Amino acid sequence: MFGAQRGTWNQDKKRSDEIKQRIIESVKMSDIRYLKSVRTRYRTILQREVDLCERLVQSDTYETIDEELLAKVNKSIKTLEVYREKLEIQSKDLCRAISDTDEDFLCEVLEQDGELAEKATECCINLEEVKDSILVPRMKKDESSEASANMGELVHLQRDMQEMVINQMKQQREFFVNQEKRQREQTAVKLPKLDMASFNGDRLKWTEFWDSFECTVHNNRNLSGIEKMNYLNSKLTGEAKRAISGLALSNENYTVAVKILKERSARFRKSSTYITRA
Repeated sequence: MFGAQRGTWNQDKKRSDEIKQRIIESVKMSDIRYLKSVRTRYRTILQREVDLCERLVQSDTYETIDEELLAKVNKSIKTLEVYREKLEIQSKDLCRAISDTDEDFLCEVLEQDGELAEKATECCINLEEVKDSILVPRMKKDESSEASANMGELVHLQRDMQEMVINQMKQQREFFVNQEKRQREQTAVKLPKLDMASFNGDRLKWTEFWDSFECTVHNNRNLSGIEKMNYLNSKLTGEAKRAISGLALSNENYTVAVKILKERSARFRKSSTYITRA
């Protein structure tokens, strides 16, 4: 009777743990969806301001002082700066939430948001030049060559500042990408200990080993291919380990390693069947 009660208690605890895990995964997915929607909204606003900036820069209406145009330029600069910062923060939060569960999307986020942030920075610099064109009267034909030279130096200085800011943005973007890569590599190295028997190449024990490994590691969606490859290498010895020793540690080579081991086992089973029938 006590054994039956204990079994029932274990089943209830297992169901409770499964429900908790589903709730945690549901909350995490909900958070990611929210972060994606906020990022999309920020990108839309920022892209709209970038398009507006291009129209303002190409406009010929600032030949003379135009207060309405000046107000639009100031508003656009402020909006670009605010939503560029918001997008950078949101992009980092989304990358941390996704971690390495979707590396392709992670790289896409970093590349797209980095490019849009660079465009926003360039637009701010161009709009500052438009402000100068509005506030500084156009030089008359009889202005001295010295005044013309000073204006040329001002434009040259602004261009130098623009290039410097863009280079800084690229360096920050590269730093963030490298930081994310290092974090993923550290995660791949520090793997929890796997408590299961090793496989030394004995084909008779392959099925038992693979059933255990498949259930514990292969079907675990939270593990990357590199992590699965690490686990597989840690549980192979002797002939089995030598069979895949030439494969580098990568997501693609994990699939190749499993295929090699399965084909070796399949050939053994076929030959055993043939000998038995003979």
